[in-house]
Amino acid sequence: KNTIKLGFTLAAILITLAIIAVIAVITLPSLVSKTNKAENVVALKKAYATLSQVFYRITADNGGIQNILNGATTNEDFANVFIPKLNVAKNCGTFASKSTLCFANEMHTLLNGNNWQNLGNDGASTILTSDGMSYRFGLSDANCAQDWSLAGNASSPFYNSGCGFIGVDINGPNKGPARMGRDIFFFMVTKKGVYPEGALPDKWPADDCSTNGWNCAGKVLFEGAINY
Repeated sequence: KNTIKLGFTLAAILITLAIIAVIAVITLPSLVSKTNKAENVVALKKAYATLSQVFYRITADNGGIQNILNGATTNEDFANVFIPKLNVAKNCGTFASKSTLCFANEMHTLLNGNNWQNLGNDGASTILTSDGMSYRFGLSDANCAQDWSLAGNASSPFYNSGCGFIGVDINGPNKGPARMGRDIFFFMVTKKGVYPEGALPDKWPADDCSTNGWNCAGKVLFEGAINY
C-alpha cells in the first residue's frame, strides 16, 4: 500500500520566509513612525498640562504673571519664574558646555528639513526636567503687553498680553530628529494663560504647520494626533 506524505519542502519554506521578510521591511517603518508620532502626542500633551498648571500656580501666588515679571530684563529672569515650580534635573541657563547641554548643541531644522538655528546656543535660558524634556525660555515683554493678535484684534487673548515664549524638545537633547513640529514645539505665554502656537484662529491656520512647523503645537493638541 502506498503512503502519501504531506509536508513542506525546504524551497517552499525559504520562499515563505522571504515573503514574510519583504512584508516586514515594507510595513515596519510605517508602524514605527505611527508609534513615534503617538508617543510624541502624549509627550506634548504632558508638556502643555505641566506648563498650564505651573502658570496658574504662578498667577494664584502673585495675582498675575505680570506682577512677578515686573522688572525682568533677561531670558533667565523669565525662566526663573517657572523653574521653582518645575521638576528641574538640570539648569543650563543661557550657556552650557557640550557636557551639560539641556538643548542639543546642533543645527535644528524646520518641518520641511531646512536648517533653522542652533537652539542649544542662541541665548534662550534652558533647562532639562526630570522626565527628560528640554525647555527653553525667551522673554518678550516683562509687562506682558506685547500685541500678538492679528490686525490689533482687541477681543483676542493675544491682544497687548504677550510675555514670552517657551519651547520644548519633548524627547530631550540626546534624541532626534531635533525638528520643528516633530519633537520641538512652542508655546506663547500671555498674562491670560499659556497657549500652544497655533491654538487659535489668530495663529492657526493663518500661520504654517506644513512648511516651517512653527505652529504645529496647536494643530497637534487640537486634533489629538500628528496628521502631517
